[in-house]
Amino acid sequence: MNGAPTLTERLKTVFDMAPAAASAADIGCDHAQLAINLYVRGKAERVYASDIRPGPLSSARENIRRFGCEGAIETVLAPGLDGVIDAGVEVYIIAGMGGETVAAILDAHKARFTGRETFVLQPQSSVEDLRRYLYENGFLIEDERLAAEGERIYCAMRARFTGERRECEEVYYYIGKRLAENGDPLLLRLIEKRTREHEKIRAGLIRSGQRERAAEIERLTDAMKRLKKEIKK
Repeated sequence: MNGAPTLTERLKTVFDMAPAAASAADIGCDHAQLAINLYVRGKAERVYASDIRPGPLSSARENIRRFGCEGAIETVLAPGLDGVIDAGVEVYIIAGMGGETVAAILDAHKARFTGRETFVLQPQSSVEDLRRYLYENGFLIEDERLAAEGERIYCAMRARFTGERRECEEVYYYIGKRLAENGDPLLLRLIEKRTREHEKIRAGLIRSGQRERAAEIERLTDAMKRLKKEIKK
């Protein structure tokens, strides 16, 4: 083995949240930087690097050879979990996709989950849609952490399937209850960012005459501001 690629802050957070396991699958692996780190740094004995696109998968194979991991990392050309769902994977990692896409990938195979798998998820957008899906479809969010790259803030979640549907206050779909409980160091910055975004949305709704929807957004931003005050106490 020849070391491992340096991870960005975003991917480092994903790596840190992944538990050690016999097998892991990096879904949407891109150039396999995360998959290589999982093996080289002892997080997984075997890794599946899966992607729907032949181009990135070709780059992944090249990196796997470069870092001497050919015998431990298997590349898979398939959508979602299709190519690995029968491989007895213990840790599924899905990062770099929209929240709605991540939810669709999980939903396609939800009937196959046993409750023993761990899911590490880091959506690039629509985080609230993914959290809502997890709460309403029997997934327990065990932990959440934030990572910043420039102006962007990314949230990584660790979850498992229990089959139990859970209730959640609306504001926590957008902010993340585990982030608030853990006092994540980037939480205030996230709340301020999301509050600004939703205040702009509300202003646009008012201009277009959608006052009922604007009132819903106002209630959400008020809840964010209350949460910010509680955190700052």
